Amino acid sequence: MSSSTGAIGTPGRTQTITINGSAVYPTAGIWMENVPTTPNPTAARYTLYLPSASYSSLTWTRIGNDQTWTVPTADSGVTAISGYTAYTTTYSSPTTASRWDRDTSLRRIYATGRPHFQAVRSIASNVTVPAPTVYSLRRVTYNSLPYTLQRGPSTLA
Repeated sequence: MSSSTGAIGTPGRTQTITINGSAVYPTAGIWMENVPTTPNPTAARYTLYLPSASYSSLTWTRIGNDQTWTVPTADSGVTAISGYTAYTTTYSSPTTASRWDRDTSLRRIYATGRPHFQAVRSIASNVTVPAPTVYSLRRVTYNSLPYTLQRGPSTLA
């Protein structure tokens, strides 16, 4: 799973939200279970849902050199969760064999790309912001069949 962590900034200054899949499974990264052993997926996406009231207009930036995942953007086309804004990153060239490692005995695939992104937002000086409650959604497609895994709610630390 890609870890999503929020570092609470100094009240009145900024708050940083991080999508960090830069470590290798099982510590972090992005993987899917109970999927076919072949062929390679034809699409792969990771979506982070954040509360709309505070996080509806984030701008994400890439951390590090990994270019295999697109910079997350707001995504109104994904399954909605009431009161949340979805931010999606898409895996580039998912049909390329080198983009995946496999554990066929567990029917599990692991993305070899290591997504790492941050969004920083300003916070009013008189407001203390608690860690947000989030959801995440992983989606891969094989031969037009979608496989999904949703997690949450989880509170960022």
